[in-house]
Amino acid sequence: MQWRLLSLAWACGLASAAFGCDDDGVSHDDGAGGAPAVQRSIAFTATSTLTMSPSESVSLSIEARPEGPQAVSFGLLGDAKDAFDASLDPTRTLTDPTGLATTQLRAPSTSATFWVRAWLDDDHEARRAVSVSAEGFAQLRVIPRYSGLRKLGEWTASARAGTSCADWLDKLSDGPLVATGEVPLDIEAVPVGPSITVTVRAGALAQGCVTVPRLEAEELRELEIPVTDLPLHIDRGGLSLEFGIDYASPAFDGTLSTSRERASVAWSQGKQGDAAALLEAWGKTLTDSRRAELVAATTASSLVQVIEDEWGVEANATPLRDLLDAGLEEASGSLATESTFTGQLAFSSGTFTLDEVSGIEASQTGFVLTSSWTASTEPGDVLVLSGALEYEPAAWLCAVAEGPGTTAALTSSLSNAADCMGLASALLSAHGGALYSGCDTATCVRSGCEAAVSEALRAASRADRDYLTTLAIAMTGNAEPTEKADIASYEGSWLGTANPGEAPLSGSVSGSAE
Repeated sequence: MQWRLLSLAWACGLASAAFGCDDDGVSHDDGAGGAPAVQRSIAFTATSTLTMSPSESVSLSIEARPEGPQAVSFGLLGDAKDAFDASLDPTRTLTDPTGLATTQLRAPSTSATFWVRAWLDDDHEARRAVSVSAEGFAQLRVIPRYSGLRKLGEWTASARAGTSCADWLDKLSDGPLVATGEVPLDIEAVPVGPSITVTVRAGALAQGCVTVPRLEAEELRELEIPVTDLPLHIDRGGLSLEFGIDYASPAFDGTLSTSRERASVAWSQGKQGDAAALLEAWGKTLTDSRRAELVAATTASSLVQVIEDEWGVEANATPLRDLLDAGLEEASGSLATESTFTGQLAFSSGTFTLDEVSGIEASQTGFVLTSSWTASTEPGDVLVLSGALEYEPAAWLCAVAEGPGTTAALTSSLSNAADCMGLASALLSAHGGALYSGCDTATCVRSGCEAAVSEALRAASRADRDYLTTLAIAMTGNAEPTEKADIASYEGSWLGTANPGEAPLSGSVSGSAE
C-alpha cells in the first residue's frame, strides 16, 4: 500500500501546475495552454533477442511513460516448459523519476526460448525474446511455398525450442523468435541443441510448420516450408445475402396458379357474384348488430341487384374477382428478379433472417422471418449454405400486387373498380335511409364499401394459411476471406425446391460481411 501512495503522491504532487491527474494516472493538459498529455507506454531499453548461456544472470531495463514512479511488473511468458527454471527478481517494482526500472533475469539451466514480459497496471505491456543455449546460436532462412488461390499479405515466421508442430499449429500463435516482412525471412539467435519448431503464416489465412531436429553453431539453415490454407471462420460473424430467381420451373408456376385459385375462392366470401361477395365482406367489418341490419337491408332493398345495376353487369358477374386474378397473375410473373430475397445469416447461431422479399418488407409477404441454416466450407474457399424458407404463396402474391412500400396498387384498383362513391348514392337511394345504425351519409357508405374491398383482399391473402410452402435451398459459391480468415464477400448460385410439388427454382446469390 505504501508504494502505491508514494507513486500517486509523486505523480500528482510533483507534476507541473499545468497538468492534472485523473483516476487512470495519466497526466492531462488542463486546458490552460500547457504541454499536451503524455500517453502511457512501456518498452525495453533493448529490443533485440537476448542470447544467454544456461544459468547466466542479466539485468533487463524498461522505460515507462509518463516519467516518474509507477508500478511495473515482470514475468516469464510461455508454457511452463518454455522457461524451465528461469527466474526474475524483482517481479514487481517502481520506476525511478526518469521512468526506468530494472529486473534481474536468471536463465534456465537448459536451452530454451521464451519471452520476458513487462507491464503496467493498465495492461500496457512490452516483451523481449530470450534465447538460451550452451552450444551457440544459428540462423534460419524461411521460404514459404504456397500454391493456393488466396491473396496473401505479409509473412511471419517464428521459432520455438522444444515443441512440435502438433503442439503449435492449432494455436495460430508465434514463437519468441520472430521475423516478419518479405520472403525470405531470417530468424536470428536460434539456440543450438534442442529441436526447433518453425512456423510461417500469412495472417490467419495460410500456415505451414516444420520441426528442425538439430542445428550447428553459426549455421545458416534454409527451410522451404509448404504452406496451406487455414479454415475460414464460419463460427462467428455473418453475411448479408441477396439472391434472386433466375429460373422458375413450370411446376413452380403451377403451385402459384393453385394459390391464385384459392385466393379467388377466399375473395368470393362463399358467394357466386362480386356484388354479394362485397356485401358479405362489408358485414364482416361491422359489429354483430350492424351486420344484422346490413343483411336485412340487403334483402329488403335488393342491394345485390342495385350494385350490379350500378356496375352495369349481369347477375352474379365477377368484375372485381377478375381484376384480382389479373393482378395476382401479373405478380406471379414478376417474382423472378435478381434480388428476390435479402436477409442476414448469422454463422454462430445458424439463423437466417429475412429483411425483404420482392422489394417488400418481409413481414408483409407471408414469409416466416427466421429459419435455421447450416454452413460448411470446401477446399478452394467454397462456401456451402443450406436452409429453407417457409411462406404462404397467396400472401406473397398479394403483397407483390400491392407493390413495395405504402403504395396499395391492387387495393386502389379494386376500390376504383368498385366505384364506392357511386355505390354510396345508389344504395342510400334504393334503401331510402341508413343502411345500418349511424350510416346514413354517402361518406359513411363509401368508407364501408372501401373497407369491404380491403376485407375481401385480406381474405384472399390469407387463403394459403393452411397450405404453408417450404422452399428448400442449397447454395454454393466462392468466399473472399479477410486477413483474419473471416468471410468478406460471397458469390455463387443456388438451387431450390418448393414443396409441396417438388417445384425447382434456381438463381444467383451474393453476400457481404455484416
